[in-house]
Amino acid sequence: MTLKSLLQNLNEQITEEGVTMFNIYREGIFDCCLRALKRSSFSPFHKISVNFSDIEGTGEGAVDAGGPSREMFRLVLNHIKESSMFCGSDKKYIRLDMRAMNERHYYAAGQMIALSLIHGGDGPHFFSQSFYSVLRQDIAEGFPTINDIDDHHIRDELNKLSNATDASVIQDILDKNQFFTIAGYEVITDMKTKDQLLDDVTKFYAFHRIRPALGQFREGLNTGMIYELLKSHPNLFQNTMCQTEDITSNTLEKLFSIMYSEQGSSKRSIENRIISFWRDFLLDCEDNVTEVTLKDVIIFITAAETVPPLGFSIAPKITFLHDDATLYPKANTCALEISLPTCHSSYDKFKQHMAFGIGNCKDFAFA
Repeated sequence: MTLKSLLQNLNEQITEEGVTMFNIYREGIFDCCLRALKRSSFSPFHKISVNFSDIEGTGEGAVDAGGPSREMFRLVLNHIKESSMFCGSDKKYIRLDMRAMNERHYYAAGQMIALSLIHGGDGPHFFSQSFYSVLRQDIAEGFPTINDIDDHHIRDELNKLSNATDASVIQDILDKNQFFTIAGYEVITDMKTKDQLLDDVTKFYAFHRIRPALGQFREGLNTGMIYELLKSHPNLFQNTMCQTEDITSNTLEKLFSIMYSEQGSSKRSIENRIISFWRDFLLDCEDNVTEVTLKDVIIFITAAETVPPLGFSIAPKITFLHDDATLYPKANTCALEISLPTCHSSYDKFKQHMAFGIGNCKDFAFA
């Protein structure tokens, strides 16, 4: 069994008898999603249709055949990662934000992650191992840790206590910090109780205090039974929940089918040159010697940061702009197609215009 097969079973339940419309304004991505989720007609197995608007509120005219929904899921998952509901630098742990609790934002965050997985988007990739363990089984051996506490003062004092070798020093730390009293500790009788104190206070602030938020998040994540599947198959979900997927030049090169002209034709000769340029461009992106990254390239073509767990519904392809004098690439995120300019006879010019086109395109890959 694979994660793809689990999600495929859910994806096959999607029906076109109902449609959930997401009207998205990028700068208010989470609020836009909240409005869609709160509609009485919402169902996780209704087809999703996404309509983006630009900064003036004018519709972009994108027809959702996959590209706009992948764009929406990528943007909203990044918003959730950087929101006040989570703490940490790169890998995140849940924290308690009462405003988010009262407005049920944790529930909505869980819903959007579940919807993304069911509808062909990506997973979050930002959960810390500690959070993933707590998410699926409450307190686990070795988790949570002192570093999972979002209050830096509490973390610092617990680390001081951990390094203390004298009971009087530990008692002094307790006397100066009321948060120990809140967690149920006022007095330490001997050094034997230090480890238990550390464990109990860590669990109080990194687990028991955040349990309401965790419960709400789990409830939302169980949209379409995703949370139940995660608990039953934790190893299958771990990569898409926790691991950052590294895109390589080799990954991208193998992802695309090349729509060549007939062998021996003049167009084919040009295409051979351009594909050589394309492969070198990917290598330069990988080596960070261009203004764009491989992640920028795959977003430009697919609207996703990496290949989603369900894969793509159609095979991505490369075509060529023989009858177009444009200097820049074009892409269609719904058709999963990039069209390469053929007017460049030197690699440096090709790289320059590819990087400029991709780097300056933010909306559905029209450079």
